[in-house]
Amino acid sequence: MKPTFCQCCNRQYVTPEDYLKGTSKFRVCSRGNLWFECSCGSGMILKKGEFEWYSPTLNMSDAAKTVFSSVQEIKNIPLIPSAVIKLQSLIADENSSTKDIKEALKMAPNIALAIINSANNIRAASVPEITSLEHAVSYVGRKTLSDMILAETLQEFDFKTNEFSKDKYWQEAILTGRIAEYIAKNYAPSVNKDEAYIAGSLCNVGKVVSAICFPETTDDITRTSDNPRRPKTYQEAEDQLRSISHIVLGEVAAALWGFPEYIVHSLSSHHLKPNDVDDLAEDDTDFLDEDDDKPEHEGPTLQQVVALANQYTHWVMLQPHRMDETLFEKYAKIFGFDEKKRDEVGTSLMEFREKAAS
Repeated sequence: MKPTFCQCCNRQYVTPEDYLKGTSKFRVCSRGNLWFECSCGSGMILKKGEFEWYSPTLNMSDAAKTVFSSVQEIKNIPLIPSAVIKLQSLIADENSSTKDIKEALKMAPNIALAIINSANNIRAASVPEITSLEHAVSYVGRKTLSDMILAETLQEFDFKTNEFSKDKYWQEAILTGRIAEYIAKNYAPSVNKDEAYIAGSLCNVGKVVSAICFPETTDDITRTSDNPRRPKTYQEAEDQLRSISHIVLGEVAAALWGFPEYIVHSLSSHHLKPNDVDDLAEDDTDFLDEDDDKPEHEGPTLQQVVALANQYTHWVMLQPHRMDETLFEKYAKIFGFDEKKRDEVGTSLMEFREKAAS
């Protein structure tokens, strides 16, 4: 196995263990090459046939590994286009300028327009409307931009469902992101609000996989959940039909699409009770030296922000049958929300429904 060197930090990779320590965002592109990020954040690539040691199941839960290995339909999950991954790599390159990134984004006009829209979604009220691509790139920052591009790319994937609407799904997903950003900004000061927006937008991405790989089942789940006579939460409908959980499907997709760990953690645990959620910090900082400072978290975490935002989305969308009241109360309690405060926050969030409808 010949060594590989990071051109930014000169880190040397020789053994499989080297490739797996402190690295992230592993994904195989549509051309069969393996892309990942070095611990310094720069993008790296291994050509097809040079990574026999790699498997998407390396960081999956047991449930996700089983589904990936034994369910044939999973092979229908689309891969991220190589052009998109190259764009992400350019963004990660410290030597590339904002102008370089802007010019590259112009080659993908749909994504470029979506980036401007997303930048406006997360901009502070005091910031003037963002109308130029260069302004959008500068405003959101490189790390957030790379994750935004991934999120926008997923919106290009076609659903094969009839009842489960692609437009409605993404409208609701973006609404969840905006609610998560609002909660982070106002009630969770240690949480990055841009990460909250992205993690919230993608926390239910397993439903995208379901709509692509299991369209008939996804339509059945939708009909069962929205049955006016006996409405159920989406998870209850999944359980009744004995279908694969959208949480597990989300984990599988996250491994294939190279989601950063903060998104994976949020999507895999946003339906768990707070006491059942494992801490992210230890796993996410194993590559640091003993003398390096490890991140400290005070107050609510990103996962807690996303879990609460997911429940509030059903409030805002007037979907009481899809709310898990017990889970909602447990996460609201973490933020210090009593019943009156929960109602006040819910009322404030209704403005997002009006914006989503406009």
